[in-house]
Amino acid sequence: MRAALSSLLTDAVEVDELLKVNPAMAVTSRKKRHKVKRGLNTPKVNAMDRAQWTRFQQEARRREQEGILSPRLRLMWALRLSTGIRPEEAYALTTGDLDVQACTLHINKAVSLGRLKVTKTEGSERDVHLSPQVTAMTAQYATLITAEAVAANQSEPHRLFAGRTGGLVTEADERADRQAFKRVVRGAGLPDFSPYDLRHSFASQLLSRNVPLLYVSQQLGHAKPTMTLQAYSRYLPEGTERFVELLDLDPKEVDSEMFGTRRGHQVDIMSGEEAEVIEKIGGPCRGRTYGPLIKSQRALTNSPLPSSPPHRTAVRLSLRRGPVLCAGRSRDA
Repeated sequence: MRAALSSLLTDAVEVDELLKVNPAMAVTSRKKRHKVKRGLNTPKVNAMDRAQWTRFQQEARRREQEGILSPRLRLMWALRLSTGIRPEEAYALTTGDLDVQACTLHINKAVSLGRLKVTKTEGSERDVHLSPQVTAMTAQYATLITAEAVAANQSEPHRLFAGRTGGLVTEADERADRQAFKRVVRGAGLPDFSPYDLRHSFASQLLSRNVPLLYVSQQLGHAKPTMTLQAYSRYLPEGTERFVELLDLDPKEVDSEMFGTRRGHQVDIMSGEEAEVIEKIGGPCRGRTYGPLIKSQRALTNSPLPSSPPHRTAVRLSLRRGPVLCAGRSRDA
């Protein structure tokens, strides 16, 4: 009844131009309105923490070594946790979607019930970032997939995670993948996680480390940041640290790296050299954060801050030793 009425009103808007808008589009069912009012439409988030993901990985590797789990599944799960992409987006990936130099995956399509379609929303088409380690792992796998496809005389595109027959993943393939996931979860002694929870785990782990909400929302392909906030607000930092002192400072005097994603200003991981600077010149007011938050060149003439704190240098070195160096450019650059 409602669908038929809506169709007639749409014709009145688009064909006959008798109406400016279709009033039926604003009408929702009583059941849906009741759910929205009670907040029942909030997505349920069941995310793995780091320890649980480590146990899951270990169990997946064990099964792969024993020949009871395919490398395809283990890599796909690792990629989905490291990027937050949707299951249907992962199934649509081809070797051409990987940009090794930029360390990105181009997401512009999805697979559902054995059919190729566009992404869920307009904002879902995006380039998601990969770490150097995940880039190297994916590139090695893509090379193997390409070699097998060429040997079998298969035409492009070469799908990273094809179905059992070599084509698009079917509903039966998806069901088999979910069952394999459940077996790994049970083998690792974990709670009842589903494959989609890898996406939740990606978002929750980044947000709990103070990564900007907008960045996480863009990586997930959400249409609006409010969707990300609604789903993952409980993983955001509590906001108990003091930052209002920044309003009294010249922006040039503030070390932006000390705020937001970096946790180096916390007392428990402050380097010895940073503590020595505070001892000599003092720090800002003693709230919850009293690391060297201000880089005043006059105050630090005789006692410069270390250019590369130990805990950050270690990260840089580990990336340089890897097989992949990200150029940090976008696909459109």
